[in-house]
Amino acid sequence: MQDIYETKIKVITLVIVLRAVGSVIGAFSSGLLLDKCPKWRYFILFGCTCLLGLSTAILPHMIYIWAFFMVSIVCSFACGALDTGGNVLCLDTWKDASGPYLHSIHFSFAVKYLCCIFSFLGDESDNNPKRMIINDKITVRIISYSRIIIILES
Repeated sequence: MQDIYETKIKVITLVIVLRAVGSVIGAFSSGLLLDKCPKWRYFILFGCTCLLGLSTAILPHMIYIWAFFMVSIVCSFACGALDTGGNVLCLDTWKDASGPYLHSIHFSFAVKYLCCIFSFLGDESDNNPKRMIINDKITVRIISYSRIIIILES
């Protein structure tokens, strides 16, 4: 992304902070909105799903960095709203017996993040990996764009 937008890595990493802020704002605002408007819950979540799909579809096509940041904020806002909306719907559907169902939602989040970690593990059979030495103990090997290995050398 640094090469695509012809900017410094410090500017690109700002997207992490912006996405976190968008997610928190989306979670809190959707929680309030879904609580205050119970008849509109499904329409609100449908709108958030459409917004998430649209922003995910147009995100790779942003040619300006400020547009990339704005679409990233909208995308994370919708994602945070859907996460909270799923919890609200689970609590509303099963009332006092919602404990196991709510735990299963959060268990699926944990499995998702565990799969993300495993997706970064690569094989050592690649002959010409790119290397980036951070310091004398940490080396990052980039096998491909989706597979990164961090090696701690002693």
